[in-house]
Amino acid sequence: MLELRFTPEEIVSAFEKLSREDYETASMLISHHATSPLTDIVNLEMLTFDSSEYKLEDDMQRRLASMAIAKTQQTISKWRELGRLFERNLQQEQLEDIKTKAAEYYTTLSEFAQLFPIMPGLESIAELSARQRKLLNIADGSAQILIYTFNRLFNPLYVAQMRYLDRDIQAAEPGHARIFQNCQINFYCHSLQPFKTTKDYLTYVIEPLLWNAREHAFDENTKERHVTLRCYAETRDDGQKNSDKGFCYPAKNGMYVIEVADSGKGIDAETLNKIFCPGFTTKTDKTVEHGQGLDGVKRFVEANHGTITAESEYGKGTIFRVKLPYNKRESPDVCVQD
Repeated sequence: MLELRFTPEEIVSAFEKLSREDYETASMLISHHATSPLTDIVNLEMLTFDSSEYKLEDDMQRRLASMAIAKTQQTISKWRELGRLFERNLQQEQLEDIKTKAAEYYTTLSEFAQLFPIMPGLESIAELSARQRKLLNIADGSAQILIYTFNRLFNPLYVAQMRYLDRDIQAAEPGHARIFQNCQINFYCHSLQPFKTTKDYLTYVIEPLLWNAREHAFDENTKERHVTLRCYAETRDDGQKNSDKGFCYPAKNGMYVIEVADSGKGIDAETLNKIFCPGFTTKTDKTVEHGQGLDGVKRFVEANHGTITAESEYGKGTIFRVKLPYNKRESPDVCVQD
């Protein structure tokens, strides 16, 4: 069972704080977490379809899977209700309805958290096939990421303090690795230089870039499937560029770099020029919400005085590179962004 470490009141407080600091960021939060990673969990529906190759044969397993699917769909619905109410009423200080919806969402999310991870429960009833385990691994990894993200966003003890980005990444890595592995993608974290900050770059920058790589980087012709995350100080203490062999002692101030690289099909020049434009997507179904776009990542990075670029060679992969300023160094190797 996954554990919630916040209260309904803390959901409202977090939204209020975000809206005071950056209303676009608050709206981005609503959009992103209404779709990803919950949409991955809805794919559990394939376990119950009669025509599906993933179909569960045991009646008790199907009932448990159906319960998890229904609760996931309810979680998405309640989050969207809360989001619409938040966007409409917060500016008018009409918070009672928001508090009611936050309590409803908290109850639904608690019930959702009690059902995951779901694969051990299904395995205790009857054996699972390799295909079924793959689907369930993705769903369980997505649920783990979702709850970990909300605990970071809404727990005031976490929100108020300086955080280490590298430690956040390490805590979230198992969930992401599980999902990538079951998509036949190798996921690597290299050179996680310590970075102390009050900003949640994991939620608003790194995770959207990882989801983007998983969804768009590869096609059926891609043989080598790798996604690599690197975080390091751009310059050493002596002014030399960092090598590829991990991080070195950083300069007293400078730029901290976050890189998400893939070995996928690459991006053609025309698309590369558009990927940070608001509303741009390469998905063909325009009626479906697609979560936080790369324009949202760009807005968050630039709001914190950073830059984001994309380099790609068609047929050879893509590198997204974020540079964030830090203004001091703590101990020999910790970059600090006050």
